Amino acid sequence: MVLLAGFTPLPFKVITIAAGSTAMPLHILVGAAIIARSARFFLVAALLRYFGPPMKIWIDKNFALATTVVGILFVGGFAAVSWLL
Repeated sequence: MVLLAGFTPLPFKVITIAAGSTAMPLHILVGAAIIARSARFFLVAALLRYFGPPMKIWIDKNFALATTVVGILFVGGFAAVSWLL
């Protein structure tokens, strides 16, 4: 959940508080947070590097929606696979 929340526009503070309330081990929380946030920032940097200034406008307008849709598809994919098996 922490890995997925690192990409979405959900307030990350809420996710970390929820992880603490469920007694998630600290080293797993920190590792997942580092991986998720780094991946998000590297993704934005790569998009800006390859597509330039027009991509910045698209990211400013649509990145929250795009990451939310990808997160829903990701969770839906896992749910579909677990339902089929």
